[in-house]
Amino acid sequence: MGTLALLDNQHCPLALQAADAAGNPTTLPAGSVTWTSSNPSVAVVTPSADGMTADVAAVGPLGTAQIGVSVQVDPTGATAPLTGSLNVTVSAGAAATINVVPGTPVNK
Repeated sequence: MGTLALLDNQHCPLALQAADAAGNPTTLPAGSVTWTSSNPSVAVVTPSADGMTADVAAVGPLGTAQIGVSVQVDPTGATAPLTGSLNVTVSAGAAATINVVPGTPVNK
């Protein structure tokens, strides 16, 4: 599982990369692709038309989300789909405004 740090005003492209059981790069067979976000109020994922790439975008609130992908390569569903995930942490961006916050008044 990978990790990605985003600022609250950023997005990032995602691509699928397959490996065999020994960890060697291989091609990903065509199949039904499903992308998900565990916390769409923090990070939303938008797949491309073919599902093989997607874009993850920070929505606004700070926090974490796990982006998941599932590829069902067996059209009969007899074998389990291939799955992967990416942890995304959304942090605050650069300061854009300043607020003056008063304390509690006290007697002299």
